Amino acid sequence: MTFSRLASQTHDTSQKSSRQGAKIDMVICHHMASTNSEATLSEELTGSRQVSSNYIITNTGEIWGVVPEEYRAWTSGATKSQNPADNGKGAAFDRRSITFECADQSTGGSWPISAASQDAIVKLLVDVHQRYGIPLDRDHIVGHRELYTRWGASYATACPGGMDLDDLVSRAVAQLNNATSTETKDDDMARQWLMTNGNNWAITDGIWKRILAGGNDDIQDLIDRGIVTTDDVTRAKSGGLWSSDAQWNTIPTAK
Repeated sequence: MTFSRLASQTHDTSQKSSRQGAKIDMVICHHMASTNSEATLSEELTGSRQVSSNYIITNTGEIWGVVPEEYRAWTSGATKSQNPADNGKGAAFDRRSITFECADQSTGGSWPISAASQDAIVKLLVDVHQRYGIPLDRDHIVGHRELYTRWGASYATACPGGMDLDDLVSRAVAQLNNATSTETKDDDMARQWLMTNGNNWAITDGIWKRILAGGNDDIQDLIDRGIVTTDDVTRAKSGGLWSSDAQWNTIPTAK
């Protein structure tokens, strides 16, 4: 089961379907029309309503994984046989999308989203962009209602309420650019350190910082994604100046 490393808890539900080979290239954002994330999670797990999402984002900014990313969540529409009026277009969008279900800070009015939830949305957008290459633009990061207003899919709705996706996408782009600039600088520092200290162990440029300074979670993530192997990490930690964790942590990018 694949979930973002940002998820503080993960689940699995029977309320999911095959993506039928669709490439993941979108994010669809929804709001709960509720402040109660626990109740929404219960609905998605128990089947009291035939709905689900890949992620729930709470008012406190927690990210809960519900439907593993390998599967289509039941978020934006039914299949053609279940909803002839939609002709299955909403379900088709779900197959190509990671879906977020976000708690409202309060109900009614503008249906606002809390600052903590907004921050979590931005981080999760950057994360799925980095893992799937989903463009951080408003053609690929959309709200539920846009499926109907732009493409005639799903159904008419006010969802995702007061969520300002223009702002959230702009923030995600800024966060990504800032992280890229910082990582490029630290990558150069790491390579220079290796040259100065004479260690000739090498790995693909661009991931030095994550291997050297990311800690065990980032290292395991790289292993899981096939970017490095356990042998790579073992060789790096056991060879030359990297013969112990203490020496490993003296590398400048680890500070």
